[in-house]
Amino acid sequence: MEICMKKQVILLLLCLSFSFAFLPLISATNAISLEENYALDLKELGLFKGVGTNADGSVNFDLKRASTRVEALVMLIRLLGEENAAVACLDPCVFTDVPIWAQCYVAYAYNQGYTNGSTYDSENDIYIFGTGNVTAQMYCTFVLRALGYSDSNDEDFSFNNAIHFASSVGILPEKLDVNDFRRSDMVIVSYAALDMYLKGSNLTLADKLVNSGVFTRLQYDTIYDNTGLESYSSISEDSTVKTVFYKWEYPVGIIDWSFSLKIPSEAYKAYRSVDRNYIFGYTEYITEPSDDEYLSELAQMFVKNTAKHELSEWDTVNMIISFVQNLDYISDGYDEYPKYPLETLYDKGGDCEDTSILLASLLKELGYGCALIMFDDHMGVGIFGGDSVDGYYFEKYGHKLFYIETTAPGWQIGEMPEDYIGQSALIIFP
Repeated sequence: MEICMKKQVILLLLCLSFSFAFLPLISATNAISLEENYALDLKELGLFKGVGTNADGSVNFDLKRASTRVEALVMLIRLLGEENAAVACLDPCVFTDVPIWAQCYVAYAYNQGYTNGSTYDSENDIYIFGTGNVTAQMYCTFVLRALGYSDSNDEDFSFNNAIHFASSVGILPEKLDVNDFRRSDMVIVSYAALDMYLKGSNLTLADKLVNSGVFTRLQYDTIYDNTGLESYSSISEDSTVKTVFYKWEYPVGIIDWSFSLKIPSEAYKAYRSVDRNYIFGYTEYITEPSDDEYLSELAQMFVKNTAKHELSEWDTVNMIISFVQNLDYISDGYDEYPKYPLETLYDKGGDCEDTSILLASLLKELGYGCALIMFDDHMGVGIFGGDSVDGYYFEKYGHKLFYIETTAPGWQIGEMPEDYIGQSALIIFP
């Protein structure tokens, strides 16, 4: 079987019908994470602002950075629908460490009793607001107040149990890292809060902001889409369902992606109990219909996030590859057997044949022509491509299957581990 290296740059993906389509290669900066999606939505609603502009002209939200106490307080004022009042505040700011741009916000918040600052320096007779970073505990306290809950005299909650109370209300998914609270997390909490009811009311926070004229009902209904918040959903209290959380970077070091998938434990157990001795070949692991619901949900999550921002199919394919590559490598040890895709998703990893089966299943779910590439001691995936490709491929039935390595991040379509270059392989079509 001939393996060739071609030196072209645009990938052609062949669908199951063998019809070709050019897929343009786009800039990595076009890939947008869930947090950035929500930051853009909040900006359109007038609730969040960036810190500058990126080289490509897009807004720089600086989501990986921790938020300052001042930034969090400004966000609270916006969620209360009181930014105009704060900007118009002419009262002096009693705190000496607040930047000029935020002094009207802090002065307004202080007068309204929203903040008391950090400390009073009696020696120098100055009030210190605090220039440190906001913690998850602090920000949850702010947002709970925006929802009408009070921590005065521990009426509804106390500062010490703000995280637990926020989780019970539904604005703080347990999957957020409360010990490393960043601007991206502040965006998620704020976005979740918009759809929450105010204390003792049948109105949501968004309803309040519509009534206050912050944005219109049409704007909100057009922009707001919280379906992606399932990516941050808590582990179900129902022990029969496991919510598996995934987080990875694509492109590496640039964009954080995350989502979750609810998998019934009984379904997982059913797959685990299958006697592999009665399964001949790998095709059944890919074509088994009982897990189509989960694979479809997963595949459509990728499609939805790329289509929403008019990105190309190139991003969809490469995001799926990156997702699979970032799963943990888990050796079967002496008990060597292939896993069904749902098992690999549930375990958040597997060995080369497990991740290859999962990737091939997802690509097949979206209609891309693919196959398993099986060496003596290794397995990868092949995806149909055309003449304008740069990479290693296997030829079958007059078509080229470009190799994809699934066991570690960073491998591109057409790149192959050196140990397998020149080796023959068995091509297994699902």
